[in-house]
Amino acid sequence: MAREVYRKIITLVLRAAELARTVGIHNLLQPGLVKEMIIADILGHELITTTRNADACNPNDPSEVYEYLS
Repeated sequence: MAREVYRKIITLVLRAAELARTVGIHNLLQPGLVKEMIIADILGHELITTTRNADACNPNDPSEVYEYLS
């Protein structure tokens, strides 16, 4: 039973990775990225997907950036 669940999870992750590539996210499994996506969504921020930058910004003022510390 657990093996079937693992296969479903893998299938969903592969589909999510394919979808992520359509918006320029080439490594969905980059450490912390999914968590940052969730936090940005909850807070109404715009995710910054490039590495070595802040995690998100204010959608109305991109110069206002946020670094999530979790």
